[in-house]
Amino acid sequence: MSKATSQKPRQDKGDGSIRFNQKSGKWEARYVYGRLPNGKPDRRSKYAKTEGEAKKFLREMRKEADTPQPNVSRTITVDEHFQKWLKVRKLRIVENTHVLYRSLMEHHIAPYIGTVPLINVTSDHCQSVIHSLIDQGYSHGLIKQTHTLLGTYFKSAMIKGDIVRSPMLGVACPGQKNELLPKPKEMRPLTTNECRALIDQLGKQSPSGGPLYRLGAAPILMLCTGIRIGEALALKWTDVDWENKVLHIQRNYTLAEVK
Repeated sequence: MSKATSQKPRQDKGDGSIRFNQKSGKWEARYVYGRLPNGKPDRRSKYAKTEGEAKKFLREMRKEADTPQPNVSRTITVDEHFQKWLKVRKLRIVENTHVLYRSLMEHHIAPYIGTVPLINVTSDHCQSVIHSLIDQGYSHGLIKQTHTLLGTYFKSAMIKGDIVRSPMLGVACPGQKNELLPKPKEMRPLTTNECRALIDQLGKQSPSGGPLYRLGAAPILMLCTGIRIGEALALKWTDVDWENKVLHIQRNYTLAEVK
């Protein structure tokens, strides 16, 4: 088969063109990817030894041009991008959730994929995070929280256009009864005798006549009413209805992140 000698570009299936470059002795595949910021056509070329190889290059260039490109820098890492995402996310979540997200990233995600460029993260990277938590014996609850956070974060990045596809697609989270997970510790409530012994101990007086335990009344109150520690710590004297002997639970004390 003789080589073509014409310099006129040959159209291949309507998009782009291929031609034989006599000066270089190679086939050239040319394709216009769109427009540059200055308005000029973004023309790109690839060279091949044979016409068949040039056609293959042209097909690849078409596919590449049709594939959405990330909006973020190719060097921004997962940790850097996550911190920006969390700053915006904080506007829509409560403080406790914000603290939880920061903790999960710092202790359970960043050590494995924090330094990986965002656009390079794969499903294998994300699955390795889950497997690492399993290997370290973490509870099903923490693993599920991490899995959910990763899914929410990468989905948001995909919707925003910072990545083309969420790497969490197909990443498995173990079920609560999975044999690889440690067996959850069974909770045992205090018996009646244990409750009485605890109340007696907390109610003891010091040699000076005051309470032996400065905050001993708090656990007694929680034990007798069933309120949680945050609710007990948030109580004010105005919450007590002395006449009707009623305690109004209206607030909850939470531990916020220390700046």
